[in-house]
Amino acid sequence: MAQAAPAFLVDLPRHVPDWSGRRHRDGRAVAVSGPRKARGAILRGCELSEKEGCLFEGERDALIFYPPLALAAKATIAVEVKPRTLTKDERWLVLTYGKGVRGESAHICLLQTGGQQLLGLWDGDQEQWHACEPGCDVAARGSGFLRIVAHVEQASTTFYVDGVLKGTAPHAVRTPILGCGNVPLCDRPKSSSRKQVVGWMRRLEVYAGVMNPAHCFPTVFAKAKPALLAPCAPSAYETGSKREVVTVVKKRRHTEADPPKKKKKKKKKKKKKK
Repeated sequence: MAQAAPAFLVDLPRHVPDWSGRRHRDGRAVAVSGPRKARGAILRGCELSEKEGCLFEGERDALIFYPPLALAAKATIAVEVKPRTLTKDERWLVLTYGKGVRGESAHICLLQTGGQQLLGLWDGDQEQWHACEPGCDVAARGSGFLRIVAHVEQASTTFYVDGVLKGTAPHAVRTPILGCGNVPLCDRPKSSSRKQVVGWMRRLEVYAGVMNPAHCFPTVFAKAKPALLAPCAPSAYETGSKREVVTVVKKRRHTEADPPKKKKKKKKKKKKKK
């Protein structure tokens, strides 16, 4: 297994610039540790806490990346999350998701049904739920934070919870990570199941290659690079949207041999006296 630094890392709320320590529900820019390129991230309608991280409580609360975080041929996704308190209603609890052709697909999600919170993934194009086999009920582990690691390979996803192997789903979502948090998936088990309330999340890590879960969630990591100007708004990457092309004009660099040309001053015409 690979032992390397994360290709992308978001640590909440540390990666939220100028956060004062108070709770906020406004949209805020988020810094991302990763390759330095035009990349942005924004929290949409979320609440922040120093100890708990970010609360995805509202139906549309999400952390959106633009452009999305690309996955290698073999990739590892690690999420530190405290799922919502188990209730009797049926819900999808989406941890990470990407844009599909017909709808969003979830690399890691929980299906709350029958008094359980089952670990697995959702393929939005096939509209099919793929559970971790054997079944893994994370609600049975209590109400604290969980460290969920997924090894995403060509046709399978292997899940670990708190460093322990839990099983494999016979499928993999290969789309880049568009976001974390609440996104409507489908009307199953029933129409109200589209509404999301994931809970608290404080760390997301994406690695190239199959990463040993024991080496995920390092206490020391590279300082996050600030979010730069993104090529378009995050909504442009969501399913059904039409992407707008933004033209960027680069300024020419001049040297001593090639100095900038001086602009000629226009002469004012003198008015003729009558």
